[in-house]
Amino acid sequence: MRLNNILMMMFLLPLALVQGCGEDVEPEDVLGQYAEGTITATRNGEPWNANCFIGEGVRFPNTYALLVSRFNEQLFRRESFTFFQLLNDRLRKEVYRMVTVSERTADTVRASYNTVLDDGDVIGDFYDIVREGNENWIQFTEYDPATRRLRGRFEIHLEVAEDEVRIEPDAEPAIDFVDGTFDVLAPEGFTLE
Repeated sequence: MRLNNILMMMFLLPLALVQGCGEDVEPEDVLGQYAEGTITATRNGEPWNANCFIGEGVRFPNTYALLVSRFNEQLFRRESFTFFQLLNDRLRKEVYRMVTVSERTADTVRASYNTVLDDGDVIGDFYDIVREGNENWIQFTEYDPATRRLRGRFEIHLEVAEDEVRIEPDAEPAIDFVDGTFDVLAPEGFTLE
């Protein structure tokens, strides 16, 4: 019986090693739609960058969302950041003030941010907009219909949401994104006045 186990291991071990030596996965394959855009800012005084794309809004018709994710070297998601309710029928080259994610009105841009744990599928701490004494805004500065590239700027100030239980004890209590810029592929039919 013991000899059978040894022979079985001798057969399975090389097979397992060969199976593990597959082709390298390209980052674009893992990033998917997030490879369509980039976003940069100064985050709490340090340079910060992530990937982004524009998706259709769910709650309100004729809206879009700018979805942002930051991935680590192993391509696990570590941060998730969303600008909600970008109104397609009224997007202009102007500054749009942002409100907390809990303010659910059809005519405001909302934002949310959270950390992500484990292998990129477990939500960490949730942050909400700090309203008092801060400017929270997003501005669309340029749109090229030929390439469908949309560019803009933003600034947002966040803190761990009051009603949330802290998941990560060492998480930053507040996060400030300043000098933010983005460059992303817009959906077909997108317009900017």
